[in-house]
Amino acid sequence: MIAIFFLLLLRYKIVKCKFSIFVITIPNSRWVQLKKNLMKVPSMNDQIYERLRHEISIGVILPGKKTTLREIASKFGVSTTPVREAIRRLQAENFLQVEQRHISIRKLSKLEITQIFTIRKRLETLAVEWAVPNIRPIDRKNLRLILKHIDHHSLPNNEWQQLNRTFHLQMYQYANSQKLCQSIENVWDSVSPYLHIYTYGMDYYEKSQIEHYKMLDLIEERKLEEITQLIIDHLEDTQQIIMESLAQ
Repeated sequence: MIAIFFLLLLRYKIVKCKFSIFVITIPNSRWVQLKKNLMKVPSMNDQIYERLRHEISIGVILPGKKTTLREIASKFGVSTTPVREAIRRLQAENFLQVEQRHISIRKLSKLEITQIFTIRKRLETLAVEWAVPNIRPIDRKNLRLILKHIDHHSLPNNEWQQLNRTFHLQMYQYANSQKLCQSIENVWDSVSPYLHIYTYGMDYYEKSQIEHYKMLDLIEERKLEEITQLIIDHLEDTQQIIMESLAQ
């Protein structure tokens, strides 16, 4: 009954006067928007899933480190039910391993990292090939603003990594292929913890920024072959840093 009353309150505005009550019907378009807004509220399961996935992606929970369902629930201040659902989803996405009562972040082998970067090179060069003809001057300006923000702020590594990701994924969005962009994001996510853990420092940031600005120049000049090679070199440098770090 409470839920029905709540929905009726949303459907109608109740206006009180001294002697009577007038019911004013909310226009259908507004009612539809209200219902959409209600539908957009994420569930507790979704919130815990997103928080846990984010912590994995930025290296807060290190690859190979073991934890338990109760430890995660205690950290997030929730019951074990939404955590269990989040773990199930992340395990299906190959982010987690569940062994008896312990949960751990999958630790990638050198072969797996090599394969991931090979896939990234294929997907991201295809995305650039499709995107370049569609990138307008205003789009280049927006991409350049992301780089300017990086230049003008002393950012912690997590924020730098997020803006770096935003720059690349925004550039690939102009390929106008949701499936391709989603594939790139999924592959990127699988190696993201290693990017946060091993790729940092002023030398790395400065070199990456020089290459980012060069990408924009090549996009403006429509030099597709050169920008494709630059992205390959960009990814191979990152792969090499991770591989060398794992070997130590």
